[in-house]
Amino acid sequence: MLNKPKPISTYTKFLVFLFFASSVLSFFQSRTVYKLPKEGQVAGAVTVSASVPENPYSSAAQQIVNKQKELDEKEKLLATKEQQLNQDREKETRRMIYLYIIAGSIFFLLLMNYYLDYRRSKRQGPPSNLNPSLKAS
Repeated sequence: MLNKPKPISTYTKFLVFLFFASSVLSFFQSRTVYKLPKEGQVAGAVTVSASVPENPYSSAAQQIVNKQKELDEKEKLLATKEQQLNQDREKETRRMIYLYIIAGSIFFLLLMNYYLDYRRSKRQGPPSNLNPSLKAS
């Protein structure tokens, strides 16, 4: 016994029809040859272009682009110079800190020397290392 095939639905038939119809239409459209219009309509098919001679106003967009490129190059150059100056400033700041530390240390040692000399003179009296010929008789 053979099974009977199911009947094809109307929806499926419609989809198959659309597929074949679109295939046939696309085939004929690809083979269409476009013809020029008749003599009286030739002017409508001709395109006309016009150009303006170079002047400052017609080349403004290109000038703006060129100026922007120049400004970008200058900005990069300034950024590298600024970075170099910042590095130099850091070195100079570090040198100044070292200079202040050394100067402060020398000043501190000088003050300590005067203080210790003053304290010793209070304990011992005047220094005794004077030349004997200069001593009072």
